[in-house]
Amino acid sequence: MVGVGITGMLLIAFVDGTLHWNERETLVETVRALGDHVTAEQTLKFLDDTACMLEGVDPFNCSDLFAPARRLSDDKKRILLHLCARLAFADGNLDVREGRLLGLIADWIELDPTDRAIWKQEVQQALSSGEMRGLTFTGVENLDWV
Repeated sequence: MVGVGITGMLLIAFVDGTLHWNERETLVETVRALGDHVTAEQTLKFLDDTACMLEGVDPFNCSDLFAPARRLSDDKKRILLHLCARLAFADGNLDVREGRLLGLIADWIELDPTDRAIWKQEVQQALSSGEMRGLTFTGVENLDWV
């Protein structure tokens, strides 16, 4: 699951062709959270290999990358999509391309409509929590792609 989650995060990050500072920081925080599960060397190698693999790939046409995630439980599929959404909102804005790609990832991992609704509710709660701490989020309407 971790590998597919990081792949999804990198796809979201590269949808505009650039890895921005806030996206990089979100990736670093996510990788740090893996802690004891993988070594730093394994993580760096995976990130490098995945970034090279994604170079020149159409992010809107790579469903095969998510085939392993189809076997995950519904909870883990939502976690995977949360990782991707976390990166998509790293700059405080979910643009149309990111929202569309989140929707495609949900399709590719075969997240059913009930779990999509649960996921959206969880995202809305997380955004509200962030707003209570003074953060601002725009483009929330682009979650409609999911």
